[in-house]
Amino acid sequence: MPIREFKCLDCGTVSELLVDIGRNSDNVVCRSCGSDRLEGMMSAPSPPTGNSEQPASYGGCCGSNPA
Repeated sequence: MPIREFKCLDCGTVSELLVDIGRNSDNVVCRSCGSDRLEGMMSAPSPPTGNSEQPASYGGCCGSNPA
């Protein structure tokens, strides 16, 4: 399942959501306000860094910074 970025047209919240490949993205809702008025956003991919001896460090889930 790809992670897609959406912006809520009602509250403005930007969320990263897992969307099934066969699932229509019109069925997703805003996690903040529950609205189904979401607009898909284009986001740049983040290539892995590191080498074969030291794996890439991605931080936390979905780009968050772990405590």
